[in-house]
Amino acid sequence: MITSLRHLSFLSLATSLTMLVLFSVGCGPPPPKQPLVGAYYYLWFPRNFRKMGYLRGYLKPPQSPVLGSYNSSDPEAAERHIAWCSRYGIDFLAIDWWPNFPQRNKSLDDGFLQAPNIQDIKWCIFYETQSLGVNRAGGTINWNEKKTARLVADLLKFAATYFNHPSYLKIDGRPVIFLYVTRTFRGDTAAVLKKVRVELGKQGIDPFIIGDEVFWEVTVDGGGEDSFVEWTDTPQRSRIKLFDAVTPYNMYETRKRGHAGYGAESRYLSEVDEKFAEYREACGDDVVFIPNVIPGYNDRPLRLRRDHYVIPRLWKKDGAPGSLFSVLFDRLGLKYADPDLPIIMITSWNEWNEDTAIEPLTPAPPTTRDISKSGTRFTEGYPYSGFGETYLRIIRDKVVAVSGRVMDEKGNPVPGVAVEGRSEGRVVASDRTDAVGYYRLPRMARGEGEYRVGLKGRNSRRLVTLHKNRATIGINFILR
Repeated sequence: MITSLRHLSFLSLATSLTMLVLFSVGCGPPPPKQPLVGAYYYLWFPRNFRKMGYLRGYLKPPQSPVLGSYNSSDPEAAERHIAWCSRYGIDFLAIDWWPNFPQRNKSLDDGFLQAPNIQDIKWCIFYETQSLGVNRAGGTINWNEKKTARLVADLLKFAATYFNHPSYLKIDGRPVIFLYVTRTFRGDTAAVLKKVRVELGKQGIDPFIIGDEVFWEVTVDGGGEDSFVEWTDTPQRSRIKLFDAVTPYNMYETRKRGHAGYGAESRYLSEVDEKFAEYREACGDDVVFIPNVIPGYNDRPLRLRRDHYVIPRLWKKDGAPGSLFSVLFDRLGLKYADPDLPIIMITSWNEWNEDTAIEPLTPAPPTTRDISKSGTRFTEGYPYSGFGETYLRIIRDKVVAVSGRVMDEKGNPVPGVAVEGRSEGRVVASDRTDAVGYYRLPRMARGEGEYRVGLKGRNSRRLVTLHKNRATIGINFILR
């Protein structure tokens, strides 16, 4: 039976995924397993709306998130974010956590974890390793005794505080930890990660560690703090096998000018595809490869003097809103998701300073103009729209077959109601409604067909057509 992943306990996710079966009518090869969709989530607002370069605020006219310049410490903002994720198909959020910014981390406790619908999302730590100290000469994180001790102490404290939280993401009972820019680690990385695993193991914890190891160049491990840093464009199997999974945070590389411009005309997709294939092969059968998808990239207001190129959000000049994201989700995300444990990461939910966010914007027509003297210094002439919920709808169409809402006779949402999809009299998909009454049955199969959707234990069911490239939405029920 296919179960929506947001309501799995994740105590045996790998086992659950292997049991998923086809729910569409007809024969044919087994469908791919339902992917677990995650997004990177930031807690640095409203500061980064005010203090940092923020493209949407530089546009003419300016654009802003639906929630405005919200505060990450506000549970109501987190509640809205979680509700969007739950409704549209994002299963978990990897939340940034900084070793040297305790006030920023406090927003996790004061804001996100206080959201009244926290049970509707899974979450995990995204540990910002560069905060431990970066060697400015080489751009690397050089391991020494002090940095190793700090990493271990932070993760032990985090484990004691959060790993037992009912919404913390676990894979086969193992709490998930994302580590940023592991590709820049320099020194005895094997010893560092062994220390992490040994010390957490003393607390009965076997972490599922995901390294940001996938990129165009990575360090060749070894050497002391002051030794020459060697880089290679070859995946380092010796490092990859130290992790349970590897992923890129973002494949944007400032030196790859051939990635600039519309995706249909640039080399971005073809070269990322090639690099993903290299890394998936290097992962072998013992390390999970996790592909990453972006909606676009523009950090020019933040780093204007560096004159970084732009990856606009359209696949081609006259493309539909969100079209780059849609293409990359299919041709990188779904294509390269691990067949046994499929996970797709999105950069990002709300990294507005690099304009990779998919968080809903207040709807507004596209503009190519900005507040610079030339009128296009920040946009480089590419159109930017207030895209509303466009990206969430794209995700839903990729991973959701049927969605709707359950309400009572007065129109109030009813949470926790089991909704089932049946084919040939057999339950083949199910979900429970979230805090505001929404459910979503996973897509899984690529084919079209019909099946019956209804509330568990009740006779009323509706015959629903499953569409190949879009979710069937608005299949609502009144609980009498």
